[in-house]
Amino acid sequence: MDRKSEGPAVKRHLIAMGFNKNNVRVTHGHGTAWGWLTVHADIHHRPGCSCHFDGINPMERADECKKLWGEVYNRIIEITQQTTGRHGDYDGRIGVNLNFFDK
Repeated sequence: MDRKSEGPAVKRHLIAMGFNKNNVRVTHGHGTAWGWLTVHADIHHRPGCSCHFDGINPMERADECKKLWGEVYNRIIEITQQTTGRHGDYDGRIGVNLNFFDK
């Protein structure tokens, strides 16, 4: 798959798998990171989680949200690899920036 068609194809598949189209962005690197494909996604906390932020320290993640983060991360890598055919070092030069919406 060529570089130009990778981004839209990956985003289409992520949306088809349940991600909100406004919460997923797919970009390519520039310069020395030219060959990298990066998926940016925002997800919600698990209902009733005990994550908290005290205004000073970084948010402390509850175990259920840490597990959710890992599951979503692995699913994004899997979908992206299937869509693009990338594999190898660093999951085929695929980066994932996965963040939670603030509570």
